[in-house]
Amino acid sequence: ERPLPASKPASRQAGRLPLAIGLALVCAAALAIGVERAWLAHVQPLWFDEAWTLSVATTPDWKSFVAEAYNDVNAPLYYGVMRLWTMVAGASDDALRLPGLLAVVAAGLIPLANRIKGLSFAARLTWGIVIFGWWGVGVFLSGRCYGLLLALSVLQTIVFARLLAEPSCRNAWLWCGLAAAAILTQYVAAIPAAAQGLIYLATRRKQALRTWPALLAFAPTLAWMAYHAPTLRAFSGAAVAWHPLVT
Repeated sequence: ERPLPASKPASRQAGRLPLAIGLALVCAAALAIGVERAWLAHVQPLWFDEAWTLSVATTPDWKSFVAEAYNDVNAPLYYGVMRLWTMVAGASDDALRLPGLLAVVAAGLIPLANRIKGLSFAARLTWGIVIFGWWGVGVFLSGRCYGLLLALSVLQTIVFARLLAEPSCRNAWLWCGLAAAAILTQYVAAIPAAAQGLIYLATRRKQALRTWPALLAFAPTLAWMAYHAPTLRAFSGAAVAWHPLVT
């Protein structure tokens, strides 16, 4: 006699068991990585760039803060966040590194918290694991802008996928706002923002033209970059730049 086929509820329950075991292992690995990276952030001394973050974030008043941010070659948003943060949490080494570390944790969780057309839960989980696997490695361990930039860029990419699927004014404003914030965090973020913008124009021409008011979200970013341009020009001079001139 042929064996009776397993009932659907029983087969579904059996299929969920490996997934539950896998998720438990991922959570255990994430906890182990988190403990190790938090310990490293606690015991390692500040390096030069982190000390500069501390210097900018702990200026005596907002006028001197703006002056220090203007004199630096980097974008100002992270410095502003750290200025507010140190007013609440203090200026210890641990306090300086905590926002960046939490931002990378958030970057790893963002794909799990957002359903993305064409990506299964397993794909989004893999994406989150890859991001979290870098948590605390190299610059992501430091009190610098890169953790915040990663979180903003992940969210920007997800919103960009939504914008392509549904080119509405709401999605356009969200994408432009996130792209503008990423650029104000690190100027090199203008490169992926420009690439995504060109893809949007090439694939959704009429809809893209209808959502043009969302470009106003870039106005504060462009205004600061115009104001900051003399400093950037000075840093590119032969007497200052640490790289050979491009001719």
